[in-house]
Amino acid sequence: SQNPGTMIKSTGSAFTLVYKNYRKPLDLFFVGEYYTKDFRMDSAYYYRTGITRIAGKISPKFYPAREKIPWLMRINYTVSADYTHDHVSKMDDSSFVNELNFLFPLQVSSRTST
Repeated sequence: SQNPGTMIKSTGSAFTLVYKNYRKPLDLFFVGEYYTKDFRMDSAYYYRTGITRIAGKISPKFYPAREKIPWLMRINYTVSADYTHDHVSKMDDSSFVNELNFLFPLQVSSRTST
């Protein structure tokens, strides 16, 4: 990219790899990203560059028998993790989340996460 104020071209680069598979019994999502230190992020949602990030989410969905439990439509259990390495500061960020969702009739849902 090029800085409009100085007309200097940026030498930075970025790479993103995404895998998504959303099907009825199981949702899978994985992403890997790499941004060099001098990559311009003018319109991006990250506040820093020079990072490598990997993240993933696995979410099996269970559908109880309507005859036995008519008030419960679906149960989702989600495990997600995120890891970011900052090449500039040499520091790491990580998160791990467990989540349990219950979907009831009439678009009512309940969620618990840790």
